[in-house]
Amino acid sequence: MSNRERVSALFEAVGPLDPQIGGVVSAGPDRWFVGYEDANVVAEYDAARDCLVLSGDIGVPPEGRKHDVHELLLRYNSLRLDTGGVTAALDADGEAQLLADLAAEGLDERDLAATLGNLCAKLRVWRGIVMTGLEPAEANAPLDAFAVRI
Repeated sequence: MSNRERVSALFEAVGPLDPQIGGVVSAGPDRWFVGYEDANVVAEYDAARDCLVLSGDIGVPPEGRKHDVHELLLRYNSLRLDTGGVTAALDADGEAQLLADLAAEGLDERDLAATLGNLCAKLRVWRGIVMTGLEPAEANAPLDAFAVRI
């Protein structure tokens, strides 16, 4: 079985492992959408690096908060080693996103389910911060709200 086939099989198995996952949809041989009640995680397999690139949208900052949010996202990126490798970016439309690389080698469906769930939790916290200016404590964020456990 090729690495690509193994990763595809992981996504077929991951849905039933987490009751919060509403569905997993394949969007081609190397891309999946993992749906939760209030967020979606996109996973893309990068064969050259044998890793999954996970991403999720956290919103377009309100006009009056863009500078503050962009600065916060840049500061967050400097903590990459402390956040489990999670970084932030802006897409072409100015929507803020969280991104994480996940090595495919040795990955099993339970680790994938846990990582997807943890990233989804971070998306929820960051949405509160980006859209309303909540501090992590106000968003009911746990102390490790900015890290992804794998």
